[in-house]
Amino acid sequence: MISAILIPMLEQRFPGRGVKSDARPGPCMTFPAAHPEVGDIQIYDDGDEITLLAGNFTHGHFSNH
Repeated sequence: MISAILIPMLEQRFPGRGVKSDARPGPCMTFPAAHPEVGDIQIYDDGDEITLLAGNFTHGHFSNH
């Protein structure tokens, strides 16, 4: 799973930001929103790619291909 590498890297890169590591089937990581109308940043580990939800507005898919 990509999250096994990603989670420790993001926790080290963003200390003190309130990042939450969660269990499946929900997001593997959540960055709390700086503004409630924007929404949280959520990262899902889909096995072969990461899906990043950018608040309430958009999302993207990222893989190592």
